[in-house]
Amino acid sequence: MTQHKSTCLKKGDHSGQHRNGMGKKVRQRGIGGSRSEMTCIGTLLTLPMERITPDSMTISAMVKAINFEYQLRGFYDAVIQKFGLILPFTNIYRLQNKHIEMWKTLFVLYDLITPEDHFLGKEKAPENLKLAVDMAIEKQTEKQVMYDQFLEFVTEKDLIAAFTKCRDVSQYRQKSILENYYNQVN
Repeated sequence: MTQHKSTCLKKGDHSGQHRNGMGKKVRQRGIGGSRSEMTCIGTLLTLPMERITPDSMTISAMVKAINFEYQLRGFYDAVIQKFGLILPFTNIYRLQNKHIEMWKTLFVLYDLITPEDHFLGKEKAPENLKLAVDMAIEKQTEKQVMYDQFLEFVTEKDLIAAFTKCRDVSQYRQKSILENYYNQVN
């Protein structure tokens, strides 16, 4: 890899800008697309590092993470197929795709085999929309707990950034979107 020197500004500074190697300010979105919550994962992924294969616990965490993201995407797809293009579910479906693409990139960067998606088209939607929202909130809570557990032992900076971003998006965006929708329909 070639060196791509950049300096990230602190969270919230300059609406998600950072400086490239030439000192020029450029806008960049974080993993979840938010400018104000930029984590500079792109910078971490392009730094010239000798990639060392993560330990078996970390690889297992990566596999569990992408599989959970696949499963959630499959669930949201099933809900959309059954109930239509309902905004909380379509928005979260798009976020799941972003998380999956990020994990695929990390698997490639660590020269690991990317697990295939065995969930899309196989997940079942619940019988009603209220139950779908309940299940989605529960799944987002499970996701937060899972990522918190992984953060206890993962040491690679780019993986810490990825686990943190997925956890935070789940907790502060996806779960809150679902809870707001739940309150509107009840």
